[in-house]
Amino acid sequence: MANQEHSKKKTDTNRTLTTVARRQELEFEADVLFQRLGNKWYAFSVVEDDCLMTEVSEEEVQKTQKRMMKRGARAA
Repeated sequence: MANQEHSKKKTDTNRTLTTVARRQELEFEADVLFQRLGNKWYAFSVVEDDCLMTEVSEEEVQKTQKRMMKRGARAA
């Protein structure tokens, strides 16, 4: 029972990364905030005065974070 209670007490986490969105022939660069709420991850962004939000998998968050760290290493 103690393990179940402990697993529910996860802190919310924010990560802000810049990412490139690609869909069909549309390509743009935007700042994206990844935030964990409870046990789900969400991505938030502002594009042309519209706030966009979608649920994303933890795997997608990790994959994007690794991609951004590689970009940062190349830029340094």
